[in-house]
Amino acid sequence: MARKKLIRTKDFPYHIYARTNNQDWFIDKLDDIWSIYCDLLCILHYFYDCKIHSFIMMNNHFHLLISTPCENIDDCMLYFMRESAREINLLFGKRSRVYGGRYKWSLIDNDRYYYLIMKYIYMNPLKANMCDHVESYPYSTLRMKVGLSKLDVPLSPFFDEFYKLSHPFQLAEYCNQGVSKSLDDVITKALSKPVFKISSRVKKDFVNELEKETVGRKK
Repeated sequence: MARKKLIRTKDFPYHIYARTNNQDWFIDKLDDIWSIYCDLLCILHYFYDCKIHSFIMMNNHFHLLISTPCENIDDCMLYFMRESAREINLLFGKRSRVYGGRYKWSLIDNDRYYYLIMKYIYMNPLKANMCDHVESYPYSTLRMKVGLSKLDVPLSPFFDEFYKLSHPFQLAEYCNQGVSKSLDDVITKALSKPVFKISSRVKKDFVNELEKETVGRKK
C-alpha cells in the first residue's frame, strides 16, 4: 500500500499513533519511560512551537493529539520518535529498534470528532482492563488536566475543550462512558485515513452514542 502524502497544516490537530517493535511490551521502568515522553513533549512545545492536547502511554503503543502552528509535524515527529527511541534504549542498555515502523497520523477537522478522539485516547487503559476509571491510570495527561498530578507537560486546548468550561472532572466522566466495541472499531478504521471521517451511513448506526459528544459543552 502506498504511503499517504503528509499534510502539513496549522488549521487542525493530528492524532498520532505509534506501536513498539513486534508489539513488545514495556514491562519495567514505566515511570522512567513516562518521564522520557513528558520531557520530549515539553521540548516539542517550547522548541518546535507545538501544542500538546492529549497523550497516553500504553505498554506497547502511544497516542498523541497535537497541533502544529508552524506546520512542521514531520520535523516534530522525526525528533520525537528518534529521541524517545534513543532514550529508551539508553534506559535499558540496549541498541535495538523501539518502534515497529513510522508513526501513523490523521487530521481531526472538527470539534465533535476532536472530543470523540480525546475519549478514544483516554479510554485505552479502561478498554484494556488496566484501571477502573480513566483518571486513575498514571501514564496519561488526563490526570494533569483534572488536577490529580502535576503539570509535567504544557497542555493547550484546540477547540474550546469542555473541561475548561465546567468542572474539570466532567472530562473524566465523559471518557469513562467509553464507546461500544462496534463504534471503537469504526473509529480505529477512520483514523487510518488522512482526514478522520465517519460516513453518514455509519453515523446512522451510532446516532445515540455520537449524541454523547455534546455532553459538557457550553450552551
